[in-house]
Amino acid sequence: MCQYTLKVGLTISTEWTISDVLGPNAKTLAHLVGLPLGVGISSPNIIFNDERFIGSSLQVLGNIETKKAGQCAITGGTGEFTFAQGLLTYNLASETCWKLHINVLCPMPAQHIQLGPSETVNMVSGTCGTYQGINLVATITFHTNIQIYGPFGTQQSNPTPFSVSTNANEGVVGFFGRSGKLVDALGVYVL
Repeated sequence: MCQYTLKVGLTISTEWTISDVLGPNAKTLAHLVGLPLGVGISSPNIIFNDERFIGSSLQVLGNIETKKAGQCAITGGTGEFTFAQGLLTYNLASETCWKLHINVLCPMPAQHIQLGPSETVNMVSGTCGTYQGINLVATITFHTNIQIYGPFGTQQSNPTPFSVSTNANEGVVGFFGRSGKLVDALGVYVL
């Protein structure tokens, strides 16, 4: 994260670039924006612009000061970070750059599918992909005898499609899966 300050009249607005690494090959991931208060930036927002989290943001509570190290609370967010709670830890890496560690828990609001009395799921499809070297089930779609629900999830680059169909007079009655940090395997029970 490197500092850039813009003076506008009597108000000073700060926008710091957050990148994946320091140096000329750095990829910009987000921007930390806020208003300086005293010797730091008070309660800034982190606004993401990388392909994975574009349009999402995190609300930071605290003051990122010019001292060598500190912590701030993460009290909310939008997009992929809806309901985020966590901790931002920072350490001074050079005269104008800080190293950030962002740890958040994002319990996503439940998305419900309400099936009708004679509606049955007869196919499940979706895509698999990788994120930071981890295999995952990226999207999932539920096909019933009446309509299609989805896709749910976030499409990854170079997706691998999958689908599981039932025979006539059968339906999907349950799911099983496996996960580490992310859901990496999914199967269905058919009856």
